[in-house]
Amino acid sequence: MFKKTLLISSLAVLGFCSSSYAQDVENGGFEDQEIESSEGTLVFSGFINLVCDSPSTCGSYSSGWSQATVYKKVKYDIPPSIDMRLYWKQNVPANQPAGRYRAKTIGAACPDGSNMTATWSLTAGGAPHYASATDCDGNVHNYRVLQLP
Repeated sequence: MFKKTLLISSLAVLGFCSSSYAQDVENGGFEDQEIESSEGTLVFSGFINLVCDSPSTCGSYSSGWSQATVYKKVKYDIPPSIDMRLYWKQNVPANQPAGRYRAKTIGAACPDGSNMTATWSLTAGGAPHYASATDCDGNVHNYRVLQLP
């Protein structure tokens, strides 16, 4: 009796696992699954470093390596829009849809109560590769974005 119960239980578990695997393979495999959240679909997560690309305004500044995440949020309005939502250090999404290859963020607070802003250029895969930031004095600084492999 015990052996029969054990055999039936084992077959049930095997059947469940194989059907889950078959569904996963049918849906593109484990690696291709996207992570959904209220922010949208996660398209990039990794460490980036901003390096000054305009020495006349920001010298030889380098931000150091920090975690960044980018989400793609599609809004099915009329007309539809895509909001790429980027988080990095103090930068948070500005809630201004800028298209598939751009993200707008709000940065640190300025003494006058406003905030610094940035526009990020993204690759087709959603990874940041260039940033243009406006500081509290209205100066624009351009940065190349490096990624850890």
